[in-house]
Amino acid sequence: MEANNVNQGLSPMNKPLIEMENITKRFKVRDGSMFTALDRVSLQVGYGEFFSIIGPSGCGKTTLLKIIDGLVPTDEGSVIIQGKEISTPGPDRAVVFQDFALMPWATTLKNVAFPLEIKGSPATEVSTLASKYIELVGLGDFADHYPHELSGGMQQRVGLARALVAEPTILLMDEPFGSLDAQTRRELQNELLTIWKASGQGTVVFVTHSMDEAVYLSDKIVIMSTRPGRIHEELIIDLPRPRSEATRKDSKYVELVEYVWNVLKILAHPDEPPIKSDTQ
Repeated sequence: MEANNVNQGLSPMNKPLIEMENITKRFKVRDGSMFTALDRVSLQVGYGEFFSIIGPSGCGKTTLLKIIDGLVPTDEGSVIIQGKEISTPGPDRAVVFQDFALMPWATTLKNVAFPLEIKGSPATEVSTLASKYIELVGLGDFADHYPHELSGGMQQRVGLARALVAEPTILLMDEPFGSLDAQTRRELQNELLTIWKASGQGTVVFVTHSMDEAVYLSDKIVIMSTRPGRIHEELIIDLPRPRSEATRKDSKYVELVEYVWNVLKILAHPDEPPIKSDTQ
């Protein structure tokens, strides 16, 4: 299986939604030397794509996501969104974090409404939109509950609703299911695809350590190598949608998961031979 550089999701102007060109990012470490986290990273994300970034720990996945959001500046290179170079956060982007980042003193409704209140939206719009997205993530009966009264999976749904309520063009997700148990994680993967389709907010950039999660959710996967972080390979995931539990039993799905597993294993342990499966 080879890297695939085919562009998907182009706009009518034949341009991708996100273009990252030769992104390099360095950080100063404790001894005063400079550490290169990302080295000349270039990638494109199309309109309406579910785009995942996977790689070994320390490859710069989260840093890359923060650069797309405008939270972290680049040392070299540029980020272009909808044809305009960006360097700061904007209303066209929203982030869902792994740690939920909910306000513990606020109810579900208040947590979800917070981005709209900060923006100064009219009170009627705040109430209507917050309630809409709380219903969309399946928490209509929990609008008056506080975070400590919700399970981990429910708290993550609140975080997702809070990101969606501002109706961003790009949803950035930083290992949002990483702290959840396996059953809840699998359930939320299915729910995310349903919510993604129902919300009409078409482009997701998703950071994960999980091979099966990346394959199950994505249209395209970028595999990164580490120290410094570079793009190792880009894969088109041509599994049909909608995805379901039957997808996980498809031989192509199994082959793709094992292929990504072998690539990551080689990146982490280049001297060890890859494991061959019956599907390869």
